[in-house]
Amino acid sequence: MGVFSADWTLLSCTPSWSVLMGDPSARTHVERNLVRAVFTPGPSTLAAWPVLQEGDALKPALVADLRTALVDYPGDRALVGLVEELRSTSAEFTRLWDEGAVGPHVSARKTIVHPQVGERLGGTARTVRPGLRRGRCR
Repeated sequence: MGVFSADWTLLSCTPSWSVLMGDPSARTHVERNLVRAVFTPGPSTLAAWPVLQEGDALKPALVADLRTALVDYPGDRALVGLVEELRSTSAEFTRLWDEGAVGPHVSARKTIVHPQVGERLGGTARTVRPGLRRGRCR
C-alpha cells in the first residue's frame, strides 16, 4: 500500500509496495509525485518498472483530484506551482485541465510488469475519510 498526499506525492509505503513497485527511498520529493510521473515525457520515476492500466480513466481522475485539492488548499504555493509546471510541460495535462472535469477518483486494476516475477495484476483504491480535510506532508 502507498500513501499519497493531496497532490499525489508518495509519502509512505509498505514493504510489499516497495517490492512490487521498486524501492522509492532514493527518489526525491519531486520524483515521488504520481501526477508528474504520469504526465511528464520519458520514463516514470515513481515506479521502477512499467505499470499498465486499462482504459484512460487515470489521467482525467488525477487532474480532477488536483482541481479538488486546489479548492481545498487555494493558498498552497507548491500545489499551484505543480499545476503551473504541468500546464507548461504537458499538452495533455493542459487539455484535461482546460476541460474542467471534476469527479471522484475510482478504483482501477493495474498490471505491474516486474522484471523478476513477470506481470502481476493488482488493484488500487482511494480512500478519503468523509469530513476530514486532506493534509499535506513533506
